[in-house]
Amino acid sequence: MNKETLEEFLKYCTENPNVKFQQFVARAAQDDKLPTTYYHYPRGVVSVCPEYLIFLTSVEDTPGQSLMIKGMIHEVTGTFEAVWKIKEWAEDPSSIAKDAISLIKKIFESENDPRFFEKLLLNKNSFCIPLKKIKTLKRERVFTQGVYIRLEAKEKYNVCQDMNYEHPIPATISWASVKWRNDVYSMIENICCKQSK
Repeated sequence: MNKETLEEFLKYCTENPNVKFQQFVARAAQDDKLPTTYYHYPRGVVSVCPEYLIFLTSVEDTPGQSLMIKGMIHEVTGTFEAVWKIKEWAEDPSSIAKDAISLIKKIFESENDPRFFEKLLLNKNSFCIPLKKIKTLKRERVFTQGVYIRLEAKEKYNVCQDMNYEHPIPATISWASVKWRNDVYSMIENICCKQSK
């Protein structure tokens, strides 16, 4: 993430403690090319306020085919692990509570890490864009993947719908209508239009 932009964003947040953010999970990356396979991009959280769009991710792998393959392997092994856990729980129901406590502890340990937020901000895959610097904006669909929003400022960015993360019915409707994240798109579009006048 650009250090100067990050400092401006943090200053903005300090000066505007009550600013409201719209947040959603997506796959995103700085990329000169239009997206073809969204799984090449890391999953993270997009936060949009009246001045900035920020994408934070804990994924440190470089976007590309290796990230996609690693993600697929993780999903497949996750399925096998889930099946094995269910088998263990059926054989020993008391292990459900132990596993739940272990999971909750793991979640709180990562979120209570004093450097957790700092790590997200300093991640090379995270980015922050001042909305007033966006020159062009478009929203399109890759038929087999979902909808993406293309932002062009000094660099080019793709923010892509993660169809596997969203509820299937609203995801399919937004995919079919190409109106994914219409609220965010309209906000950015209004700011871009004001800047271009």
